[in-house]
Amino acid sequence: MKPETTLCLIGAALIGLANAQIKPGLSAGSAVKPSSGGGIQPGIQPGSGGGIQPGSGGGIQPGSSSGIQPGSGGGIQPGSGGGVQPGSGSGIQPGSGGGIQPGSGGGVQPGSGGGIQPGSSSGIQPGSGGGVQPSSGSGNAGSTSPGSWTCSNPRQGYNQSPAITTSISCPSSDGSVYETYDGSWYYLQCCTQSSPNALSVGTPSVSSMEECLKKCSDVPNCETVSFDPSTLYCNLLDYGSFEATSHGSQLYAFSTAPPVTKQPSMTTRRCSTSCPEANGQIYVSPYGETFYMSCGMRHGTAYLNVESVSSLEDCMDLCGASASCSSVDFDQSKNTCYLSNNDSPPTYEASRFASAHSTPADPAQCTNNNQVVNVGNYPFRVMCDHCYQGSSTTATIRGEAKTHEECMNLYTLEADTHIGAHWSKTGGCALIPAGSEIKSNTGCAAAFKPLW
Repeated sequence: MKPETTLCLIGAALIGLANAQIKPGLSAGSAVKPSSGGGIQPGIQPGSGGGIQPGSGGGIQPGSSSGIQPGSGGGIQPGSGGGVQPGSGSGIQPGSGGGIQPGSGGGVQPGSGGGIQPGSSSGIQPGSGGGVQPSSGSGNAGSTSPGSWTCSNPRQGYNQSPAITTSISCPSSDGSVYETYDGSWYYLQCCTQSSPNALSVGTPSVSSMEECLKKCSDVPNCETVSFDPSTLYCNLLDYGSFEATSHGSQLYAFSTAPPVTKQPSMTTRRCSTSCPEANGQIYVSPYGETFYMSCGMRHGTAYLNVESVSSLEDCMDLCGASASCSSVDFDQSKNTCYLSNNDSPPTYEASRFASAHSTPADPAQCTNNNQVVNVGNYPFRVMCDHCYQGSSTTATIRGEAKTHEECMNLYTLEADTHIGAHWSKTGGCALIPAGSEIKSNTGCAAAFKPLW
């Protein structure tokens, strides 16, 4: 037998003897006690083998391998491996891995990873990531927007007869007009984009659309505004009119002529043509028409024409040159002249406006037969060539009245003791006691019948 054959037989015998050992405690195999090998009976105490208890192998308890309990392997308990409990691996409990509890990994609980609870990553609870709860990331929590509009559906076209609104909201204010403190008027459009050709002339801090419009009125070259209720952003613009381009939330408004209402006519007579000195004064135009001027007021009558002029005097001269014009409203801020046909005093207060209306040269003449006129907010019907007749009580003659308007105004002061008033061609203004009735009479210029 060759020497190498003898050596192989001896080695095999030694190996068989080693594998036949059944007593615990031997370190070469996987005996009952933990060891580094794979003995016949896996050890139940910690060791370096694959025992059930912790060790360096794959035991159930902690170890350096994949035991269930903590260790350096992937045990369920904490360790440096992927155990379920905390450790440096990806255990479910806190650790440096991706455990469910807090740690530096992506655990469900707080940590520096992507856990569901707070941490520096994208957990659902608070943290520095993008969690759903408040955090420094992109979570859903946050402040509620200051406000929002509801858009009209379908969108409305230009409203030829807009309603007047005093409280702006959408969609109810869409297509309406709003007046600011100084008599400026704006047409409102909900959810509308401003003109791309407009230039900003200011972005003041405001808290409402009403305040944004007030700011526009204070700026001479502001013509339109856009206001976003979600950010309270107010943009004053120098150009714009009716717009058709929609916008998700923006409310748009453009400067417009004051609204008109059908007003009755009346007469008066009373010399600067600049306000406030012009108030209550008479101006005779180069065309012979006489105008009574009022500051801080406007008529609001339907306009015959709109012109750009430099003064109230120029505005009255334009009216005097037109056979159909008898009244003007002059916007002193924008030098705009509104020509109309209303020979009664203005009834709307508007601080930026000056107005004037034509008065007849002779109060013995009546030119507004059967029209309803307002004097001091009191309505009268003017009936040309009529007088009050039939009372046995003497009428009260008021010689201080120089115009029809002044006569009616005097009546309002004594309405409790008189039934009406008329203008006699020979006697002037007369306040009529009860018991009289209106009859046709060419001896009177007009009878003034109160309608209240």
